[in-house]
Amino acid sequence: MTVIQAGMVCCGEANDVDRRRWSRVRGGGCEMVVPQLVKRKGDGDVDGDGDGDGGGGRVDDCIRYTDPLLKAAIKSDWKVAKHLINKKPELLRSSITSFGDTALHLAVRIKRSKHAEKFVTKLVDMMDKEDLALQNESFNTALYLAAAAGDINAVKPMVEKNRILTTIPGDVGGTTMPLYAAAFYANFEVVKYLYENSNDLCDDGWNSENRGLLLQRCVDGDMFGKLFSFFQKLNKLKKCLVFWQL
Repeated sequence: MTVIQAGMVCCGEANDVDRRRWSRVRGGGCEMVVPQLVKRKGDGDVDGDGDGDGGGGRVDDCIRYTDPLLKAAIKSDWKVAKHLINKKPELLRSSITSFGDTALHLAVRIKRSKHAEKFVTKLVDMMDKEDLALQNESFNTALYLAAAAGDINAVKPMVEKNRILTTIPGDVGGTTMPLYAAAFYANFEVVKYLYENSNDLCDDGWNSENRGLLLQRCVDGDMFGKLFSFFQKLNKLKKCLVFWQL
């Protein structure tokens, strides 16, 4: 599967202060990058003026919905978020920060709580599985951020809906696998879960070098002993061990 980083779509004239007016949508298909909120089949009237042309009033309309959604994501206020999304389904895949973050990107960064967990789960339920693969300006999917944060309750629903997310690298340059991000921050529970969903590190994106880096990180994070029974399954384990002279 080819991951296409979403294009930036301007809601009117953006500047350094109000770049939150930018909206990110999935590239390809029938969508085009144009200076307005983009609509696709099923989105309805994008600019809310009833004429279906996505024209005048698009800037005010964009701010009217993206700013409240940003605040709702930060507060894990599902009632407000659901109301906004029901009115504008395209918000599920729209960038609501200057860094290209969707509501889901923000939600997985919030300090873990029952409200935050509910918000993420319900948001994932409403999203198309392809939209879960949207990347922000740092090339991170929401799964990558959740893995780095060690939030297993955010990781699981995303992987269950779209397992390909585990094969999409992130970080600047888009070179680091989500499993490695979890290992880097010693998030053992997430490491174990992502490994169990990695096809023994034989999925797309894995190679002898990053397998070796993962093993090294597990050693550094005092997790290798806990995961050794899993690593024994790797056909290329010996090569990784020789590479790192372990």
